[in-house]
Amino acid sequence: MPNPYPVPLCILLTTGSSVLGCASDQGFGSAKFDADPGSPDIDLSIDVALQRASWGTRVGRCHIQAAIRLYEPNDEAMRPYGESNGTVLGLPDRPMTCIHTDIAEPPGSVEIGGYRDNWAIAGEGIAAERIVLSSEQRDIVLHAIELDTGAIRYQWEDCSLAEFPFGEVFDLHLPDRAETFIAGFTVESAFAVGPDFRIVEPQSDPMGIEHDQGEDLVIAWDDAEPMPRVRDLEVDIEQIVWARNRTVSDHQPFEALGCLAEDGAMTIRTEDLQTLQPNPSDDELEYLLGLQIDTVVTSPAFQTPWGRTISVRSTVSDGGDLMLTSERDSGLSEDADLSSSGHRIYGAQ
Repeated sequence: MPNPYPVPLCILLTTGSSVLGCASDQGFGSAKFDADPGSPDIDLSIDVALQRASWGTRVGRCHIQAAIRLYEPNDEAMRPYGESNGTVLGLPDRPMTCIHTDIAEPPGSVEIGGYRDNWAIAGEGIAAERIVLSSEQRDIVLHAIELDTGAIRYQWEDCSLAEFPFGEVFDLHLPDRAETFIAGFTVESAFAVGPDFRIVEPQSDPMGIEHDQGEDLVIAWDDAEPMPRVRDLEVDIEQIVWARNRTVSDHQPFEALGCLAEDGAMTIRTEDLQTLQPNPSDDELEYLLGLQIDTVVTSPAFQTPWGRTISVRSTVSDGGDLMLTSERDSGLSEDADLSSSGHRIYGAQ
């Protein structure tokens, strides 16, 4: 297909939300309502994410991926790339507060990168076979791969915790390629990746952590790198704490708290913790409360020659499980660690 544009196309960069993890589940491909119905438009989606679990000892998701597609806007809202895989969790409007959500129909298991994974994006083969991201420290190449569905996704094939570009600012370059719909283009200082962080409270232990539902739960973390700046502008930072309650025998949560944190800290108040189902007794582990801290960094938007604004977000996550109890007095262990108010180490069941 010949390229109808003599210069780089109008591009929209968006990011999506995690399964059962964000205030909204808008996905990656929503229509731009200022586009004329019936006229082709280009959608370029980019997602940057590193998610850890088990208090930083396990990496569940590591990717920098992109997708490009051509569509014709219409008068109705277009479906996003990713469907909502279950209940969308609520978030409050004010920092240091939480909202409880009952998950009436927990979703089935979602394979990372699979067709039901609403972090996974896909598009069409209408551009060059790679996208190059360049920072002062490195170049990262996103290679176009064809999925089982026939869709095309650009992805970083060597993503790992050791190589993840925390705190780096990237130029975005799509090379020219003959007989493709999209001409090549370069955007300098297009976006930043958020810094890594270290959880300092609660203090993790391989044996697990017990917390009394009658005490406030204090969560705190420190950034491992300075917060990046893009084009000498500050990035926007959103800090979210998720507390998802599940049974020991099932990885899918049945209820959750969504909390807006601030300045590297979040205190979940007793009244919020008491909306969650605690374990029936201190010597019987039936439920696990999974804590997840998300730091979402949104880079300053910039404008294309066609007047569109472009921004990219990155998400860095860490967390782990604790046992929520309903009484301060615990019979789990005489050697329980009481050094941190409201929670202690529990022994293996």
